[in-house]
Amino acid sequence: MMGNQVTAIYLRLSIEDDGDRDESNSISSQRMLIESYIHHSKDLCESRVVEYCDDGYSGTSMERPGIKALLEEVKKGKVHCIIVKDLSRFSRDYITSGDYLDQIFPFMGVRFISINDGYDSKENKGSTMEMDTAFKTMLYDFYSKDTSVKVMAAHKKKQEQGVYMGMEPLGYIRDPKGKGGLSLVPEQAELVRRIFDMALGGMSAQQIAVRLQEEGTPTPVQLRGRKLPEGKKHPIWDRSVIRTMLNNRFYLGEMIYNKYVTTGVGRDHKRRKRPREEWKAIPDHHDAIITEEEYQQVVSIGKPQIQRRKKHPLIGVLICGGCGYHIARKGMEYQNNYFRCTRKYTTKAPECVDNIPVEIIEEAVLLELTNEIMLWGDPEKSLEDMQRQGKQQLSVLRKTAREYHDRKRSAEKRLAGLYEQYSSGELTSGEYMDKKTETAGELAECDKKESEKWEEYYEYQEGLKKLESDMKNIIRFSHIETLTEEIVETFIDKIYLHNDKRMEIVWKFQTGGAE
Repeated sequence: MMGNQVTAIYLRLSIEDDGDRDESNSISSQRMLIESYIHHSKDLCESRVVEYCDDGYSGTSMERPGIKALLEEVKKGKVHCIIVKDLSRFSRDYITSGDYLDQIFPFMGVRFISINDGYDSKENKGSTMEMDTAFKTMLYDFYSKDTSVKVMAAHKKKQEQGVYMGMEPLGYIRDPKGKGGLSLVPEQAELVRRIFDMALGGMSAQQIAVRLQEEGTPTPVQLRGRKLPEGKKHPIWDRSVIRTMLNNRFYLGEMIYNKYVTTGVGRDHKRRKRPREEWKAIPDHHDAIITEEEYQQVVSIGKPQIQRRKKHPLIGVLICGGCGYHIARKGMEYQNNYFRCTRKYTTKAPECVDNIPVEIIEEAVLLELTNEIMLWGDPEKSLEDMQRQGKQQLSVLRKTAREYHDRKRSAEKRLAGLYEQYSSGELTSGEYMDKKTETAGELAECDKKESEKWEEYYEYQEGLKKLESDMKNIIRFSHIETLTEEIVETFIDKIYLHNDKRMEIVWKFQTGGAE
């Protein structure tokens, strides 16, 4: 293997490996083992070695920065060999390991070595994944799932013992002694007490939020020293936060747990809420801020009978251009319907959207969408032309990349033969050095150009897939008469609405028609 070919070493360590006690799995020990293996390997010792590492990531998922960077280089054709300490470093998922070892790496021409498993794909052609190796990867998969189950069981046991595992509600801080208890934060607890007092006095969640905003009372985000969510311009008191606080039995000194059930582990991980009757509670777990009587009174006050109506398709994508928060629909179902910023009466900011009729926005969005679709002319013909041109362009890029690859291989052979020519006296020392420098430069340039062309190829391929998907959606919805939730979800990412009825639509598809 020549020095320009890359041997990638991959290292991984996560909490499931219990690294503090198992030094054999540490990053440094993995590195030493692999480097020693390369040093003693005749066909690897002269290769260029590049290290990829994921420290603190589970092997059950391939969503790891190190492994993603490595696979990206594999896709570009830059990596010729991958070496790991054992298969569990690469992946603890049996199916994923099999896909890469049996199909992807052989197709890409990548050699894979797992030292402790005694596995080398170069020696196992035709039977890439032997039974012993397959059995081990299945055990790794089982071990990882078993570890996840044990972690969940340990969390549940801690909760049963009164250890609080979640984020502390406003008014509390985790016990600095680290025993899972909670202590009151006097200033925050006083604010919580005042919010309940305002509710007991008959104020609604909206009125409480407005009062606190007018007084300039720091919000929970500010009190905890956190940053505002992306796109939000002002820290504000939100009525939904107030409602959550007023309905939280935590302020009675009660710790609720067993609210959620987790099914599956790793990439199959799912979390859903249990029925309320299955929740469990530990009374007198921490200092209370309110009494049971006060809580029941507040809850009973805040239970108006609301007639639910159908959600408007634009709700969720409409954002106030004044403050960056979402816009809500107000009014009756079929009359006095208008959009308004959900924070308008909290912030009292003049730039926030206030009472813009729903039908005006619906018509404007529908018109903009229809115009964008019409720019594509005959969408079916545009799709055929685009697919034909796309295939041609991909073919050109692939051909160019392969030409650079062939030129690189030719330069490698010439470079390898130069020393023999020098040794046999065909070249003088000066001629040898000149030709070596020239050929090495040509080799480096071809390697760079090949990588650039493959990168351009894959980027174009991804863009083509996205464009094909867009075109199929345009064909499917070529005659839109009204906005539906499906249409909005397909074509619209965000709509920034301003108080003067200006709109800035962020589309999910390529606009401007065929280029």
